[in-house]
Amino acid sequence: MESRMIRYLGPEEKPLCRPLWEEAFPEDTREFLDNYFERKMKENRVLAALDGESGPGIMARVVNAQAFLSGFGVNGDCPCPEMEVPLVIWDAQIKENNGLFCWRLNANGSTLRRPGASGGVGPDGAGLLVSSEALALTPGQLAAWLWGYRSLEELEPDSGIPYWCGFVRTLKGVFLDEVV
Repeated sequence: MESRMIRYLGPEEKPLCRPLWEEAFPEDTREFLDNYFERKMKENRVLAALDGESGPGIMARVVNAQAFLSGFGVNGDCPCPEMEVPLVIWDAQIKENNGLFCWRLNANGSTLRRPGASGGVGPDGAGLLVSSEALALTPGQLAAWLWGYRSLEELEPDSGIPYWCGFVRTLKGVFLDEVV
C-alpha cells in the first residue's frame, strides 16, 4: 500500500494546488487566478493528501479506553448480533487502560470491562459470538486501526490477527483540526 499523508500545505507549497483549481473551476480567468493565488491564498489553509510522504498520519492519545471504545460496534459482516472478545491494551502511561479486557460489542456500540467484572451491553447466551483469541495493541495502534488510518496487517505484520477483528465496525478516517 502506497503511503499517503494528509497535512496542511506550507506557504511555499500552496501554488502546487493551482492545477487542481484550474481543473475544478475552468470558468475562472487567468487574471482571477493570478490575483487569487497572489492575495487570497496567503490567508487560506490548504489541506492536502500527499503521496509518498512519511511521517505521522495520526497523533492521538487514548486517555479513557472505555469511553473511546464505546462508539465502536459490530459491522454487518458479523454472524451474530453481539460478540465478546479479549483485548489487551499495552499502555505504560495510564494504568487504567493497561492490561487484559473483555470487549463486548453490538450494533449500537460496546463496553469494555476487566475479566470477571459484571456488565455488558446485552443478554448472554444465544446470538453471542465469543472468542478466546486476543488482540494486543498500544493505544496509538488501537486509535490508528479503529479510526481507519492503518490496517491491523500494517500495525502488526508479524502476529496473527484474530478472525473477529473483521467484524468490528471501524471508521474510514477521522480528520482532526488542531484539537487539544
